[in-house]
Amino acid sequence: GSQPCLWDAGCTRNVKQCRTMLREENIITGFNNGQMKHGHYHTRAHNGLLAEKEVLKDQDGRKGLIAAICAGPIALLSHGIGYGSTVTTHPGAKEKMMAGDHYKYSEARVQKDGHYITSRGPGTSFEFALTIVEELMGAEVAAQVKAPLIMKD
Repeated sequence: GSQPCLWDAGCTRNVKQCRTMLREENIITGFNNGQMKHGHYHTRAHNGLLAEKEVLKDQDGRKGLIAAICAGPIALLSHGIGYGSTVTTHPGAKEKMMAGDHYKYSEARVQKDGHYITSRGPGTSFEFALTIVEELMGAEVAAQVKAPLIMKD
């Protein structure tokens, strides 16, 4: 079914972005909570999203997979999730993510640490998705999904 829009923003060229959280028993995936506007990167605060906090805390408590890309990992910081973990973000979100020294930062395109998977942005989205597939379904299934994508190794 459709997921509720937890946050939306108008972007340049009348593109509307909707931040959602997809929740299955074993994974939560947070999509980008940042936007490009007039050539500058902006991140929207979403500390007030109690539903998001409850879902993340529940998933974290069960050690369920939590995956976030671009500026999405800031949701972890906003809700005190995964302190001490190694994460990556979009370069424009790095400073905010590292405020308070709650995380170790990686420049990796995709970073997996325990039950957290983070990634840098649109250019890393296929690697991010394949990492999630591998975590949930295994390396063989990830290889089958990757084969027709014509990706560089």
